[in-house]
Amino acid sequence: MIEYNVKNLKEQFPELKKHSDFVLAPLFDTAFLQWVSRLKESPIVTDAKKDERGYEFVINGRFVNVNSGGRVDIDVVDEDERVYVASSFYINGDENSAERLFGNFREFMGRQKLEELVAQTRESFKGEKTYHFSGEMVDFYEL
Repeated sequence: MIEYNVKNLKEQFPELKKHSDFVLAPLFDTAFLQWVSRLKESPIVTDAKKDERGYEFVINGRFVNVNSGGRVDIDVVDEDERVYVASSFYINGDENSAERLFGNFREFMGRQKLEELVAQTRESFKGEKTYHFSGEMVDFYEL
């Protein structure tokens, strides 16, 4: 099993190290969802489907599952309302195919610009009660 989480994101973007994992979870979620949505067009994927447990891809004729984990509620004000984002994901299945898929993710992340990811994450907050977010999160995403 391969795991990638917010701490790995901090390794890629050292300027994020001063921020809490909690604040960066939405950024991680945005990057993860963008990558998964683009996988269907990837030449390494021959079939893809989403179900209630996550995503299933066929790579080199082998099944690989991708599941988000570490769901975090970023609404810190209201216990009755929740805004969940993923703070990690796991790749399971055929070892070689899983490694190939993870390589695809690393390539995807290598092309990302932090400023654009932050802007896309900010955009994803439209319609949310951002005044329910922590002060550090509001400051980081300039909400």
